[in-house]
Amino acid sequence: AVVSTQSTGNAKAEMYNFNQPEEAWTERQRPPPAMNVDDELRELHALLSRKAIGEGEVSAMIVKLASPGHDVITLFSEIHQQDLLEMLDKKLPLETFRILQCLLQGYSHSSAQLLVRAIQDNDHTTIDQVLMVLLCSSPSQLAEIDSAYMKCSAPGAKKSLSETLNENLMGEFQRFISAIMKGERDLGNATDEDLAKAEARILSKSTDFKWTDEDNVFNEVFIKRNMSQLRLTFHHYTEDTGSDITDVILEEFSLHLQKALLNLVYIAENGLPTFLAKLVFESKSKTHFLNVLIWIIASRFKLDLAELCQMFTIKYDMSIVNLVENAGLPIETSKLLIRICNTVITANNNCG
Repeated sequence: AVVSTQSTGNAKAEMYNFNQPEEAWTERQRPPPAMNVDDELRELHALLSRKAIGEGEVSAMIVKLASPGHDVITLFSEIHQQDLLEMLDKKLPLETFRILQCLLQGYSHSSAQLLVRAIQDNDHTTIDQVLMVLLCSSPSQLAEIDSAYMKCSAPGAKKSLSETLNENLMGEFQRFISAIMKGERDLGNATDEDLAKAEARILSKSTDFKWTDEDNVFNEVFIKRNMSQLRLTFHHYTEDTGSDITDVILEEFSLHLQKALLNLVYIAENGLPTFLAKLVFESKSKTHFLNVLIWIIASRFKLDLAELCQMFTIKYDMSIVNLVENAGLPIETSKLLIRICNTVITANNNCG
């Protein structure tokens, strides 16, 4: 088979790898302005030690400290022998604290905390939030989230995310989620034309679309292939059948599994930042909008937030900042989310 690093499909999907390490955002920046981190942390401690604190001033300082990739929590503890998150929790409103906690703890820990809350609430948004995290996470991130979930859970409920989901889900959807949690997806960009044609041909001739525990071709394609390979396979599927892969998903699957597979197709064809932009836009009228907004903006701060902001503007002809401004959020919550977005947008523009 001929293996290529080039793939067909939407050019927007070629702008990034499926998921990149958090360090990538820092590496893309120009060197940050000279900053004495110890002095900044002492100033932060002094602010938090006041009886009345300026919420905006504290938030601005933490965003500034987090931007170059410092482990602010550890450094603060080493200098002051105090827990920064405990101090913030006592001094700040809940939503401001949640945003800064997400920003400081990073993607995997923040994702685990989101899922702990979502599964505890067990409402109509729970599955949406589970899919949002699992489909947007790399294999290594899934492993970290699985482990962090146990640490974030309430005492007496010490189970991994995998164990919790296996106990609470059923049928084909449970088997799909279990397969995703194994973290076997290839994150490269190489494509194999012969493999894509062969798997597209098998999919086009299949009459039994069931999600099983066996290593059948359907599991292999959707769970293990990289996004460029998926896109190429879908392209050949359309050539073979004259139909889009989404047609068979809509016909053969239902409910949560149907939604998960359609989302995977969307990610493969449009790119992860565009999918995240879609999540933000489509959740704006839903009860879990703020959860989505905080998770995407704060936890993906060092991943692909700059690309997400760019794709949001292209796709919806408005900036994500405009969306946040007009979302009816508490003023300080809105200001903080906008500050985070503007920080990555400015850094990205400087690099350009």
